[in-house]
Amino acid sequence: QVCASLAISTNAYSEAVLGKKPGQYSGEILNPNKWGGGIELAMLSDYYAMEICAIDVQTLKPYIYGEGKKHKERAYLIYNGIHYDVVEGMRNGKSHVRFSSTDHDALAKAVEIAKKAHEKKKFVNTATFSIRCETCGAGLVGTKEAQAHAEATGHVKFSQF
Repeated sequence: QVCASLAISTNAYSEAVLGKKPGQYSGEILNPNKWGGGIELAMLSDYYAMEICAIDVQTLKPYIYGEGKKHKERAYLIYNGIHYDVVEGMRNGKSHVRFSSTDHDALAKAVEIAKKAHEKKKFVNTATFSIRCETCGAGLVGTKEAQAHAEATGHVKFSQF
C-alpha cells in the first residue's frame, strides 16, 4: 500500500517512470498476485528515508536505491532473479536489518552472501528459464512468454521446471 499511495501522491513517479498512469499502477501493485521490483524499492527507500541495497545473485552487482540522498541507514536484500531476501545482522545478541549507510563491512558481507549463492547457482535468469502454466500445462520460456500467456488466457499460476 505504501507504493500505491506514493505513486499517486508524488510527482516523482510519473507515467513515464511507472510505464502506466499512476492510478492504474496503484491498482495493480495492490494485487496480491503481482510483485514489485526496482521502482517499488525506490519508493520504499523514499518512504522509510533509508537506502535499500539489492544485490543481484547472478551478476553480484549491488543496486542502491536512495543513494545520494544522505540517508544514514541502509537495508540489504539478496535478489535471486525472482525473490528478494533480507540480510540480517547481529548486534548485542539481537537480530537487526538496518545498517549504517557508510558501513563498508556490511556491504562486503552482503556481497559475500550473494557470492556464495552465485557459486551454488542459486539464481534464476527470468529471460531464459523454463516455466509451465499450471492451468493448461503450456511450456513457456521466460517472463515475457508467461506474461503474454497470462494476458491471452487469464491463467496466472506458473511453476518453474
